[in-house]
Amino acid sequence: MSESLHFHSASCVKTHALSLLGTTRLLSRSDRMREMVDEGIAILTNPHVSIDEFGKLLDLSWKYKRSLSDRVSTPEIDQIYDQAMLNGAIGGKILGAGGGGFMLLFAKPEKHAAIREALKGLVHVSFNFDDSGSRVVLYQPNGL
Repeated sequence: MSESLHFHSASCVKTHALSLLGTTRLLSRSDRMREMVDEGIAILTNPHVSIDEFGKLLDLSWKYKRSLSDRVSTPEIDQIYDQAMLNGAIGGKILGAGGGGFMLLFAKPEKHAAIREALKGLVHVSFNFDDSGSRVVLYQPNGL
């Protein structure tokens, strides 16, 4: 059994325990989103769990976040996300403080070209993970 299943089971056990105590409160969306952090760590650190599970968790997290307020997203962001999902993305996340920013998409490498083509009106920004810590980066698509 994968680590992520243990976390889902823990949520169910907690909800059931609260119910037995006479409390029918379900986990709030924000509580559930906090639990997803531990699930993500478990997925990324367990070599027996498919990395695709992380993408699915990003998608679920996006859906929870969108349900918190109608101001989390815009029709344009929703369209971008939907197009990416239709063309092979497994999940995604918006990054930034609002009023502009980036959309991080999680997809298998063989789906990247289809997603880029579907979103060809947007600027594609490649990135890599590294362990050097935070740095201030200015992205200029035209190298200006």
